[in-house]
Amino acid sequence: MLYPKKSLSPLTIAKLFYTPDSKRIYLYVKPNDTIEIKGELTDYYMDYAIKGSDICQNICSLQKENKEIEIKVFKTELELDPLFVKKDKNRIEKLLLAQDSLRNILRQRARNYIKNNTNSDFSAYLLVFSGPQIIGEFINTLSPEVRNGMFTKYLLLIEKKYKNYLISESQNDKILNSIAPDFNLKSFQGENFILSNSKGKYVVLDFWAT
Repeated sequence: MLYPKKSLSPLTIAKLFYTPDSKRIYLYVKPNDTIEIKGELTDYYMDYAIKGSDICQNICSLQKENKEIEIKVFKTELELDPLFVKKDKNRIEKLLLAQDSLRNILRQRARNYIKNNTNSDFSAYLLVFSGPQIIGEFINTLSPEVRNGMFTKYLLLIEKKYKNYLISESQNDKILNSIAPDFNLKSFQGENFILSNSKGKYVVLDFWAT
């Protein structure tokens, strides 16, 4: 992914910068590829063209098709940012629903392409960046040439993740209303925290990663 520094947008609540999808140039380059990129950065969009890579040209064409949607998503993000600081829950919920509706349009366009182009490497690319529902629907519909092509390793990876997702979903009902497994860990104060000692109390588990 490439983006110029001028494409960075501030996030007030996190005190950092990010680059919206509408201003990114996505690349998938094979060894010995020579590519040429020409573009112009506007307030809400990176308008560019690319030569030298079929996959990159496909990505570029899809971004052009999705231009108006991507710009709307970005504008929603800009509107959301200060609302998180103000903690305006009602407005935040409305904007998040609107944003999800826009992203559903993008997901459906990706789904339609994959459905109609099972012999295309670009379908494999789209599938790699799709959610579990789309992966489950199309992972076995891609042609052998595509499955054994340039995205083979990625397809094997998402297929494994999808199987783990199915296992996790099947276990959800078993977890609900069952006894939590006991554990013993050191607290920040250096004391032993034993889950079973908190019987009758609410315990919040905060899972996080860098």
